[in-house]
Amino acid sequence: GPQTAQSRGCPSARRSAQGCLRSQRCRSITTAASIRTCGSASRRDSHRRRVCRCSRHNKLDSHRRARVATGALQKGTSGAMRVVLLAAAAAAQTALDDTTIRTAVRLWLGNATARAEAEGTWGPIAQWNTGAVRDMSELFCGLDETPTHHSFCDSYNVGASAFNDDISGWDTAQVTTMHSMFLFATQFNQPLNSWDISKVTDLTSMFEGKAHEKNTYNQPLDAWDVDQVVALDSMFYASAYNSPLNSWQLGTPSISEMFMYSDFDQDISGWDVSRISSFLKVFAFSAFNQPLDSWDVSSATTLESMFWGASAFNQSLATWDVSQVVNMLGTFSQASSFDQNIDSWETTRVTSMYQMFWEAAAFNQPLRSWYDDTNSRGVHVVVNMNYLFWKAAAFNQDLGWCVNDDVDLESAFFGTKCAAGCIFGSDCASLSCGVARGAVGTCAPSSAPTPTPSKIPTPKPTTSYPTLSLAPTGSPQPSTARPTGRPTYTPRPTPRPSHAPTSLADAAEVAA
Repeated sequence: GPQTAQSRGCPSARRSAQGCLRSQRCRSITTAASIRTCGSASRRDSHRRRVCRCSRHNKLDSHRRARVATGALQKGTSGAMRVVLLAAAAAAQTALDDTTIRTAVRLWLGNATARAEAEGTWGPIAQWNTGAVRDMSELFCGLDETPTHHSFCDSYNVGASAFNDDISGWDTAQVTTMHSMFLFATQFNQPLNSWDISKVTDLTSMFEGKAHEKNTYNQPLDAWDVDQVVALDSMFYASAYNSPLNSWQLGTPSISEMFMYSDFDQDISGWDVSRISSFLKVFAFSAFNQPLDSWDVSSATTLESMFWGASAFNQSLATWDVSQVVNMLGTFSQASSFDQNIDSWETTRVTSMYQMFWEAAAFNQPLRSWYDDTNSRGVHVVVNMNYLFWKAAAFNQDLGWCVNDDVDLESAFFGTKCAAGCIFGSDCASLSCGVARGAVGTCAPSSAPTPTPSKIPTPKPTTSYPTLSLAPTGSPQPSTARPTGRPTYTPRPTPRPSHAPTSLADAAEVAA
């Protein structure tokens, strides 16, 4: 009768459900609608059995519902029903948070037993309920198996390098950071364009690959809303990424090393970079060769190594306003194809041109306008021109500059046509491509490279050459969100220009 049924399942007699209540894992029935279902013994009984189960049974049941929903989707359901089924599939899974999602991923990337445990708890990875997750940083960070470095993530997963499961259905609407999310996950290449990243502020190193193995990711991301992102540093470092991104509306991000060592060669002329101050190594050693003349770089203070080793790049930059730039260290170093006229650049604030055209083999453009004694315009405040045109083999210009006596011109013109007799290791004062030195206003630039008595004894020819160190140490570094301790990759694609060789004794073999 009614009394028996009530003891089985109605809210007023919950103590009868001892197995569930003791564990506190049973879903309770407290709403008016739920109580109304206890109108008869049979309804009370069936409803209670359906809803009030211990968590083990609820979990199995939720996974069963998720499989049903997924099966329906796989059969081609579309429209409103598809939305309903997607919601049902997500709701059927145990919700993940910032802590449990790391446990879940670690199990999923483990052995078969661990993966089975993850699936038994949270379901298939494609259906994980990630709606409450805010931090996805380093989630699939892999292991860089080099002699000197394993990983620079706080936590990493050995199995991440082979990960390539579809997670396009994840709910990322609450996520704020994806820093290093797929760092060294070199095989991952699944669509993510549907992700809502409107709250994400950090995409640093998200798809970064290894020096000896690029990240293969190359899926469209043009639908992403990145206007809240403040860090795009190294996002595609050493990656195969080469898909359109011109639709991105940038906020005020740091983009240092964003495409370094990457295959990226897409039009991004539509980007608003007017609030970006640092372009440190953005295209270094990349395949990039697209127009950038429409960029507003008027806020830039450093162009350090921006096109270093970008061997394909040869686009006009004549319209750029670089009047705020103080650091042009290595800007076109080893950019072997670059030969564009940048004589219009305002270089009044620049203090370092160290290695600016180092081994820029094709460059041979006039730069006379970089010096104007009448208006104190140009290279007046530059203190370091060391290795400025080092082995820029095609360069043969009369610069017509007058620089201060204390400006470092060591080997600035070694290997150029306009200083063919320059002996390595000297400042080549007598063969200076039209550059003279003296106190401000006391020297008149020559109209042609005219030999003058050297200020230092001419050293005997030598076969000993300096080695340029592989890591700049003396220039201003931008503030970025990158983790500290970036590994020294081995092998490096090419030697990296240094900021300042301290002496000839520091050297070894670059000039051969």
